[in-house]
Amino acid sequence: MKIAVVSESPIDEAAIKILVDKIVGSESEMASLRARPNGWAKIFEVLPGIINTLHYGTDVEALVVVVDSDESPPHQKSHDQSQLTNPECRLCRLRDTVRVVLTKAKPMPNRASLKTALASPYQLLRLGTAVALTLT
Repeated sequence: MKIAVVSESPIDEAAIKILVDKIVGSESEMASLRARPNGWAKIFEVLPGIINTLHYGTDVEALVVVVDSDESPPHQKSHDQSQLTNPECRLCRLRDTVRVVLTKAKPMPNRASLKTALASPYQLLRLGTAVALTLT
């Protein structure tokens, strides 16, 4: 499986690849991305372009996006149940961004839709703490 990982640092991206490989049960191939966000806010700026590039111009099968949730409200189950996203919740923002871009994307012949995994750890990922994860 060919994947692309977007996060705040290359170290996080390497750790996420290891996690994906364990979940999938085989070694994935990491796609190289031209845009490298520097900080969580930049991820939201470059993510639409990254998704479109992956969808229309590559053979990447899945996109994993990880942003920390430092100083933002953690994702709550109520966000899912009520369908009322919290604009300050970074996982809600990721979901909304991906949904909007993929809804506008035209189907590609002989190709499945881009799979996505979105995460917003409650603490630093390198500390091995809990992660809120969404797979679509």
